[in-house]
Amino acid sequence: MWQTVYLSPAFAVSLAAFLGAIAGGGLCALAHYLPRSMEARWAEQCREYLASRAATLPGEAPSPDTADDIPTAHAALAPSSELSVPPSWPAMLATALVCALLFVLCAWRFGGTPLALAGMVLLGALLLLGLIDFGTSLLPDSITLPLLWAGLLVNLQGGLTSLPQAVLGAVVGYLCLWLLFHAFKFCTGREGMGHGDFKLLAALGAWLGLSALPMLLLVSSISGVIIGLTLVRLGRAARGQALPFGPYLAVAGAITLLGGGYAGAPLFGLG
Repeated sequence: MWQTVYLSPAFAVSLAAFLGAIAGGGLCALAHYLPRSMEARWAEQCREYLASRAATLPGEAPSPDTADDIPTAHAALAPSSELSVPPSWPAMLATALVCALLFVLCAWRFGGTPLALAGMVLLGALLLLGLIDFGTSLLPDSITLPLLWAGLLVNLQGGLTSLPQAVLGAVVGYLCLWLLFHAFKFCTGREGMGHGDFKLLAALGAWLGLSALPMLLLVSSISGVIIGLTLVRLGRAARGQALPFGPYLAVAGAITLLGGGYAGAPLFGLG
């Protein structure tokens, strides 16, 4: 099913470039608006909680200033808020170009097959998650969890790897970072990463399988160290400052998918 060729290679690559350019602009806008809408919803929930607590305290009347200390969703959605400001055109153009390139590489890697389309879904989701995490240090469950289930469905009939490999990849991927998180917290008293990173690696494990986890962790760690040191040298980050890990996992996922570092696929076409 997944390996059946429906389109010629040349047409598949051309179509991938077109779809990638369109999808990239939409992903840039979504990466801009989604975290802001989430923050507005959280602010509204906090305001409602404080207002309800103030109203139920015995012997105290609710103070109108209590709820006003936290912005309401209406204020967060007002025209003057960040939510009403669209992403810049250079950012949208750059994202469209990157997405088009990723889709073209995916079409070149898998040809005119349904597996190429599935790979584009994974690459688009990784690009979106990388953009959101880089800008806000958030990895929304509304993206990571459906991505995990989609990986299991793709591998139900052996799309990229076998179903047992996919299930084990999801479980072990989550546990790897969960254990690392708690070991780091036990030793230092600080949290080294967010729970969204666990879910993202689990999703990548579901797509690429258990055997892909070493490469995913290696590439993400190396790229994180290199970029982190570069940011410190350039003065863009302070020494010891926590940096989001999601973008590096996304890069590792794209490299592993396109390079073939998963079960049954030779690395970069070698072997």
